[in-house]
Amino acid sequence: MVNIIKVNAIFDFSTKDFYKKDLVLVFDEKIIEISTFNKAISKYKNAKILDYSEYNLCPVFCNIHSHLEFCTSLLDYGDFVLWLKSIIKNRSQINKEELNKNIKENLLIMLKSGVGYLGEISSFAAQLEELEKSPIKAIIFHEILGANKEVANKNIDFFLQRFYTKTKHKNSISLHSPYSACDEIYDFALSFAKKNDLLISTHYLESKYEKAYLNHKKNALYKYLNSNFKASVLNREFLKGFKDLRALFTHCNYVNDFSCFNENHYITHCLRSNTYLNSRLFNIQQALKDKITLSLGTDGLSSNDSLNFFDELRANLLIHGQKMPLKDLAYELFKAACFNLSPLFLDGLKALSINAKADFILLKNYNYDKEQILIQTILRTKEVKNIFLDGKKII
Repeated sequence: MVNIIKVNAIFDFSTKDFYKKDLVLVFDEKIIEISTFNKAISKYKNAKILDYSEYNLCPVFCNIHSHLEFCTSLLDYGDFVLWLKSIIKNRSQINKEELNKNIKENLLIMLKSGVGYLGEISSFAAQLEELEKSPIKAIIFHEILGANKEVANKNIDFFLQRFYTKTKHKNSISLHSPYSACDEIYDFALSFAKKNDLLISTHYLESKYEKAYLNHKKNALYKYLNSNFKASVLNREFLKGFKDLRALFTHCNYVNDFSCFNENHYITHCLRSNTYLNSRLFNIQQALKDKITLSLGTDGLSSNDSLNFFDELRANLLIHGQKMPLKDLAYELFKAACFNLSPLFLDGLKALSINAKADFILLKNYNYDKEQILIQTILRTKEVKNIFLDGKKII
């Protein structure tokens, strides 16, 4: 059935002039057109009219970096190596029933905060059962790691077993990080991504320890990895292998020169996770100046206190707002959240474009003008009014 939805305004981030008043969205499971109400009812005489005139319509949010498998873990914050030790110590102490319950709850939290698209890092496939039940659309980045070549073949086999598991979601690959990969794992991951034309995800320069480690400095990270895993520092130049790949680089707090990335590369910023692990603040102004395609992630509850996406947006507004005008920052945050990576979930189409899936959220208007509406929406919103996926109201 064709639907015509009346709203206060449509947020269309395909243009700087994002605030579209006096327009309606015509859709079934896909976007049919954006038009005036009179033209729409004249053209689609049998359409169902949905009146949400007190709300603004926006593309769904994309939380492109999450670790749901660690929802129940009791971990240590305040220092990256301290946290890493607690991750590894607690990774086998997981109650499956309790974990499934927590994953289900947090998927609902994400949906209610507007997340329709999810990039989920899967280390051991524990979240797949609940993801299959959820209406959220996901890319599952099956993780591979191993800093000791003696475990490379075993870890590759485990990755392949998970990657080829049938799912309604998209399967892809995550090479964990430069400090957790030996040459054999690195070569396999990049070759596999290239051969299968996959978007590859990786953590990159998240901490000062990692940067020093890659420069062969024997710091706390080096000592821990060497004593517990007999790790060897990667001999390959890490970024070089990503040159011709579509790649998501998560964190990048200690990147000083963004010219090392190209048009096939995206950077995912996870502000609260970085802050709780005492990492340097990501240079969002320089990344924007260098025309980096930015995305946002909550990371997992392994290094965050909430997977509510508006909590993440608020933190970004609070912290980065000290160095950027709030109006400009709010625009860039919304664009990163609901537009930049939407083609990954819409078969290459942009959000709200003709023939794209009808995936959108309805947000309270708060009666502010264009200059303030994005700022106020971030500051005042905990949950969306509704979320529509494939033209169907999910919440």
